[in-house]
Order: sequence, then structure tokens, then C-alpha cells
Amino acid sequence: MPLTTVEDKRSRLYGADYASSYRQAKSYEADERYEEAFACYEQALLFCPRDYWAWYGRGRVMSALGEPEEAVASFDNALAVRPTDYWAWYSKGYVNLEELEDFPCAIACFDKALCARPDDYWALFRRGDALRHLCDFADAIAYYDRASLVRPDDFWAWFRRGDALRHSGMQVAALESYNCALDIDPDDFWAHYKRAEVLRYLGRDREAASGYRNAVAIRPEDDCAWYNHASCKALCQEIEQSANSLRQAIHLDSTNRALARTDPSFDGIRDSDLVSSLLRD
Repeated sequence: MPLTTVEDKRSRLYGADYASSYRQAKSYEADERYEEAFACYEQALLFCPRDYWAWYGRGRVMSALGEPEEAVASFDNALAVRPTDYWAWYSKGYVNLEELEDFPCAIACFDKALCARPDDYWALFRRGDALRHLCDFADAIAYYDRASLVRPDDFWAWFRRGDALRHSGMQVAALESYNCALDIDPDDFWAHYKRAEVLRYLGRDREAASGYRNAVAIRPEDDCAWYNHASCKALCQEIEQSANSLRQAIHLDSTNRALARTDPSFDGIRDSDLVSSLLRD
């Protein structure tokens, strides 16, 4: 395989041995052979210890191998070479957010990434995620809003915006966000489930039941969705449908039987033959 123009330039700058090691590292990484990729990045760095892309690649591989601290150290070495480069700042932020759960550090990294690319969807979105984890819901919503302006048809900003609004007590606005998320991906279990939770909180039990039904159509093994569908149907006095869903919830997890015995949602139908028979040991 011939070298690309960029690789040819790097070969002239750093030598053929470096170029061969770096090229092989990228090939192994693309094939998810991360240990071999790591060894090749190490070899490339012997030939060029201050190569940004080799340190950056090493960081990605360390993350894939479950070594987040080593990944961060590699990204720091890359940033020592290129202090304002987007990719190393973003990747360092991602590792701090998703693997180390160091949310303040993640925010600082995404801020640096956004200095390089102010309208980058993923940096905006993940900065919002870090803020949400810190329960700074107002600022999280602001960043999800900025992300959705960049990519209005992307599911994740709308979905997480719904989560942040819900935790802020803004249930109607959360419902609108989950609706937008489902317009984009109508087959997402959690969007249906959380939308149903909001509807239930708002006292719209029939609509909530429909939402839980959509959720179990996607993930029929989820006992919580079956149970919540049953409880909403109970509140609507729809005994047969409630009993059918409760039966499935108990089949999937027998602890739902004890839960239903004291759940006020079932007070109006608990003495019916269909439901009472399910609640016996």
C-alpha cells in the first residue's frame, strides 16, 4: 500500500522506521488490535518522542485498553506539543467524563476544545453532560440547546436535555424534549420510558400507559416497564390490561408481586379476581 501524501511527508521528516511504525499502529487500531497498536505507537515514539499524532493515538489506544490514567497522560504529552489542538483536549475531556468521572476536569478540557472549535457538537454536548452529572441543570440545558442548534436532528442533545429539564422540575418542557428525541429515533427504549414517566408525573395516566407499552414493545424483557404499564392501567380502572401486564412483570421478576400488594396504584382493582389471584404466593 503506497504512503499517503501526509505519511510521505512524515516519513521524510522522521524517517522510514517511524513512518512504518506509525502506519502499522493506525492499521492495528482500526482493526481493534489495541495491544499491537500500543506497541507500534511506542516504537514510533522512540523514533520521534515529540510527535503529536503518535501520543494522541497512544492515548486513544490506552482508553480502549481500559487504562484511562495512561490515556490522559498520553493526551497531556500530545498537548505539550500542540497546546491548542482540538482532538487531544476533546479526547482528554471524554476520558475524564466517561471513564474517570472527573467532571470538573472534563469541563475544563471541553472548554479548551471549544476554544479551537466553538460550534463543535460533541464538545458542546459532552460539556452539557458533565454539567448534568454535577447537577448544574440550568447550564447543562444551555449547552444542550447550543448543541441542538448545531445538529437539530441529533437524538442525544434532545434526549439529555429532557433528562436535565426533568431533574429541574420542568416536566412539560422535558416532555417536549423527549418528543423531539423520539421524532428522530422512534425506537429508543429509554426515550419512550422517560417520556412515560413524565406523563405519569403530570397525571396523564392513559398516555403514560401508552408510552410504557411502546417501551416494552422495544424491550419486552424489562420488568419495570411492564409493571409501570400495569400500574397506569390500574389507575385507569382497566383491570384486564393491568392484570396482563402485572402478570408479565411478576414473571420477569417475582419481587414485583410484593411491590404490587402495597402500591396505591392498585388500590382500586386489587380485590378483583384477576389481580388478587396474581398477588397470592
